[in-house]
Amino acid sequence: MDPSIKQAHEAAQAKLTDKDGNPTPHYQAYWRFKDEYNGKVKARDKAYAAALIDPKKLQNWPIEGRTYQDGVDKAMDRWVSLGFKFEIENAIAALKAQGMDPSIKQAYEATQAKLTDKDGNPTPHYQAYRRFEDEYNSKVKARDKAYAAAFTDPKKLQNWPIEGRIYQDEVDKAMDRWVSLGFKFEIENAIAALKAQEKDKNVKAD
Repeated sequence: MDPSIKQAHEAAQAKLTDKDGNPTPHYQAYWRFKDEYNGKVKARDKAYAAALIDPKKLQNWPIEGRTYQDGVDKAMDRWVSLGFKFEIENAIAALKAQGMDPSIKQAYEATQAKLTDKDGNPTPHYQAYRRFEDEYNSKVKARDKAYAAAFTDPKKLQNWPIEGRIYQDEVDKAMDRWVSLGFKFEIENAIAALKAQEKDKNVKAD
């Protein structure tokens, strides 16, 4: 991530959560007054729905409805003035614009944490993955090199079903170690998830 984008991202995220991932006081207030506002809207809409099936209530709705709407308007005023509505929604919009919707941020960070620590260093699992990946690739290379040599030597080629089995056994064992000791599926699932998120972000940018 570009340093300037990263700085903007961190500034926006800091308005929502602290370093431990807990909602900031402003974000808590935002949700509290948002819930109050939504409650007033729901009450107004419920009363209006009831008025629609009662001619007497419907006739009186211009007066009664005004009372409900006043409640909605006051709740919106409190949300704006006490619930940091614009500040929080601007922060959320900034994160979404960077392809970092807060709803997926936690999943993104959990995925990234399988690969690198907070300082950007490979995790022990990722280090093991690379080590056993190198071992596997080395065994594959040795097998393919031996097969290429056998292909140019009729005697070796005739014996390849036996000799080749030895090389293939080494490849299979290296794969088994990569899977069981190198956290192969865990790491590759994390890499695939991050690539999918990057691709989604690029599509949105286009």
